[in-house]
Amino acid sequence: MGGLINAIMGIILGAILSFTAGLYFFKKKTQIREAELIARGHKELSDRVDTGYEKLSDRMAKVEASLSMVNQAILPMSTAFQAILVKELTHFHTPAVDALLKKLGPPLTITEAEMETLQCELRHRISESDPLVTRAEREAAIMLPYVIRRVARERDGLVPLAGTQIQLVSVSGDSPDTTGQTAP
Repeated sequence: MGGLINAIMGIILGAILSFTAGLYFFKKKTQIREAELIARGHKELSDRVDTGYEKLSDRMAKVEASLSMVNQAILPMSTAFQAILVKELTHFHTPAVDALLKKLGPPLTITEAEMETLQCELRHRISESDPLVTRAEREAAIMLPYVIRRVARERDGLVPLAGTQIQLVSVSGDSPDTTGQTAP
């Protein structure tokens, strides 16, 4: 009987050792699979982040390029208003004044002496009673020196731009008639 008990005990001990070894290797294999899944997920996420960063870098480069083109293409409001006044004051019968007005730019190429001459001509245009000079043109001649000074301050960086918002302003290419309305 002692041999039977030893045999049963050996079988039970063998079964327990086999079960423990199987459980150990099963858990080990499960941990390896989980580690591989985590590593694969990490690699996929890293690849996604790297790809996203590259796309973001590409987008940022495109945005910066667009912004630099916008900064070159859009004139400050005062410069645009100056261009409108210059257009209003340009006439075929005053080529000397027209040449000075053209030098207001962009780019600005007028000298101090030419600026004095232009201001003198503008004062003359304000006071003259020539029927070719409209009221709108006289008003433009009054405003232009102030706008020129404003544009110069903006160019020199003396006008604060913090908090400035860019808005698109549409200006009609039609020339106004004497009543101040645009021609059809």
